[in-house]
Amino acid sequence: MAQKALPPIDLGPLKAPHGLAFAGGRLYFTAEGAKSVCRWDPATEKVDWVMGTGKLRTHMVIVSKDLKTVFTSDDGSATVSFIDQPAAPIAAGGGAGGGRGGAPSFWNIDTVTVGPRSEGFALAPDGKELWLANAPQGTISIIDVKTRKILENIPSNKAVNRIKFTPDGKYVLVPDMQGQELLVIEAASRKEYKRIALPGNSEGVVIAPDGLRAYTTLNSRDGVAVIDLKTMSFVAEVKTGKGPDGLAWAGE
Repeated sequence: MAQKALPPIDLGPLKAPHGLAFAGGRLYFTAEGAKSVCRWDPATEKVDWVMGTGKLRTHMVIVSKDLKTVFTSDDGSATVSFIDQPAAPIAAGGGAGGGRGGAPSFWNIDTVTVGPRSEGFALAPDGKELWLANAPQGTISIIDVKTRKILENIPSNKAVNRIKFTPDGKYVLVPDMQGQELLVIEAASRKEYKRIALPGNSEGVVIAPDGLRAYTTLNSRDGVAVIDLKTMSFVAEVKTGKGPDGLAWAGE
């Protein structure tokens, strides 16, 4: 919140970090150059867990609320990886990655085949569905988290690399890197709800914790569009530095 840079974290051989997710007080990140997803503990200032996926460009990462499942989109391998921690830890000597102070445990990896160059994805607030953008196909794959099966492929913006659920799970926001509309999908019906006109192409997207406003980067305009989620309309533009992309929310 002080907007001051902390010392950089030396990741050693964990090259090309990309996706980031804070969960359970620790930082999960992908390391594309090591085909891995990893975890850094700010309390010890050490990487305390590394799981190899064996996939090309292990790119984005999401962690379930109970910290038992880590999801990665592997856009170079056209897969999504589901990395699960067993309910009961296995005795010491068999595996790695247990909780802080607990016995080591195995982690299981399942993969779901999706479209090529699929990267942006979002977990529904209830944790039951994972929505993944297939940009070249202009579709979104809806994956059942429990069965690891694709339930449906629905139409989407052609050039989308990020998607976001509203906090209540009712809507999904879909930017477009080549168009000037933000697509809003009603999650329950899987149907288009509205298209919000924007002054430029959109890329990254984040929603305020109170669910009242969304923000999407206007890469070609060096700005961020402000969306009123009550009226589902564009209300303002905030100028930024050159080529804005990813967004994150600071504070509550």
